[in-house]
Amino acid sequence: MKIVTFTPNPAIDLYALTTEKISPNEIAKTTKEEYFPGGKGINISRVLLSFGFQTTSLFCTAGFNGQKLANLCREFNIPFSARNIHGETRTNIIFEDTEKNRYKFNFMPPNSENCTTEEQLQIAEWLIPHCIKNDILYIGGSLLNGMDSYFYEYISENIKEKNIKLALDVSSKNIKEIIKLDFKYLKADISEISPLFDFKLNKLEDTYSLKDMTKNGKEIIISDSSNGSLLFTEGKIYRAIIDDEIKNKNLCCGCGDSMFAVYLMNRIKNEDTLTSFKYANSAGLACAKANLYRLATKETTEKYLEHVNVKEI
Repeated sequence: MKIVTFTPNPAIDLYALTTEKISPNEIAKTTKEEYFPGGKGINISRVLLSFGFQTTSLFCTAGFNGQKLANLCREFNIPFSARNIHGETRTNIIFEDTEKNRYKFNFMPPNSENCTTEEQLQIAEWLIPHCIKNDILYIGGSLLNGMDSYFYEYISENIKEKNIKLALDVSSKNIKEIIKLDFKYLKADISEISPLFDFKLNKLEDTYSLKDMTKNGKEIIISDSSNGSLLFTEGKIYRAIIDDEIKNKNLCCGCGDSMFAVYLMNRIKNEDTLTSFKYANSAGLACAKANLYRLATKETTEKYLEHVNVKEI
């Protein structure tokens, strides 16, 4: 069994440290720059590989940056397969100044033309054969221009016969349609899903429609950065609480990806949901506590386990 990840809209992530605080109309000189292969699915695969778990990363690439992204994946020893599209793969930029303030700029999808229904079908038919029975197929991040819920619906319907479980981490503009699909696992940020269900992690009055959705076997994680996360499973709700003294309120990148990667890995290994949820939150914390763009590893995840508590609510 393995976890296959698909990132429709990956990026080259550029992380730069500056010599001083960033101020308007001022030049900020950098002291260090690092490039990483980026995008939710690629991040998931990076975390899984650090745990020694089998994974393949699939993504779309375009232009010169697409070639550079593929080369970065080779440098990071990520097993991958890329599908070329028109346009140019985007670059995301994150700056950190000497006061530990972080600034992130996410660029637009690469293709200027809309992805047609036929092209969506071709991409879906390309990625499905990479999965076999009992695998998890993870799809995460923003879609290409023109892609819509049809893409998810087609994949959902065509992996059932292979007994492949679908895991989703999608952008807010797709969440309304996605929540209705036949997925097994879903992760969403509070900002993405709260407009649909009108709830916050500390106000549970409106969470019960989500709770009811999980009575048919779905597992849903709602995250809210350092404020913790919720797990909806088997008609119950659990909260993960991070010790106050260890919380990190700075902008961190890859925390949600670290969390979901470890959760999926433990679930495919038949760990129970609560153990998986605790490990997942420890992985998210480990990423938040790491320097700049360092995703969770087995060692750092286990380091923070004692600071995560899970309780039913």
